Amino acid sequence: MKTQHPIISLFPTPLYIDYLPEDLLKDHISFLNQEEILHLKRDNYGECSKNTYLLHQDHYKNLNSYILQQATYYAENYLSYNYINYKFSQSWISVKNPEQSHNQHHHPHSLISGVLFYEKNNTETSSITFHRNDKYSETITSHKTKPDNLRNDFSFTSYDIYYKPNTLILFPSFLQHSVSKNTTPLSRKSLAFNIVPKDGFGKKDNLCELKF
Repeated sequence: MKTQHPIISLFPTPLYIDYLPEDLLKDHISFLNQEEILHLKRDNYGECSKNTYLLHQDHYKNLNSYILQQATYYAENYLSYNYINYKFSQSWISVKNPEQSHNQHHHPHSLISGVLFYEKNNTETSSITFHRNDKYSETITSHKTKPDNLRNDFSFTSYDIYYKPNTLILFPSFLQHSVSKNTTPLSRKSLAFNIVPKDGFGKKDNLCELKF
C-alpha cells in the first residue's frame, strides 16, 4: 500500500509574525501609555483610544516606518500584491478590561490588518483567535475529530496566538478574528491598525479602480 501521497495546500491564508526589537518598542511605550482611552460600555467589544490615527503622529514615526516595512514585505512575498506603497488608514489602542471580550469580526475597507502586543505586565491575558472562513467551519461540528494535539493545520477551525510582548501580527483584513474574555484582573492592551495601498485599490483597465 502506498504511504506517501502528494498534498496540495489549497487557498491557505498566510499569517505573518514578527518580533519587534526591544530598543524600538521601548521608545514608544511611554507615548502609548499616555493615550487617552474612551471608557465606553460596549458589549463584546471593549474600549479603544480616543485617537484612532495614532501612527500618523510624528512621535510614532519610527514605529510607523518599521511596521509598514514589514507589511510591504508580507504583501509582496506572501500575498502577491503588486502595489508600490502602503499607508495606515487607522490605528488605535484596543483595550479589554477584566471580563471584556471582542466578538468575531473582520476589518472592511482595508487590505492588511495587524496587532502589536506591547504590554509586559499581563502576559496571561486573552489570546487573539483567528477563525476559518469557509463552509468547513459550519459543518465540522457534525464530524468526529481527533484531539487537538493529534490534529493538523487542515482540520482546525480556529487558531490562537497567545499574548507575548513585542509580537507583531499581520493578516489579510478579511480574516475573521476575536478575543476571548479577559479573565485576569488587569487590562489587556494592544495596538491595532489597518493598512491600505497609498494610491488606492483596484485596476483602471478593469474599471474597478478606487483612488485615494
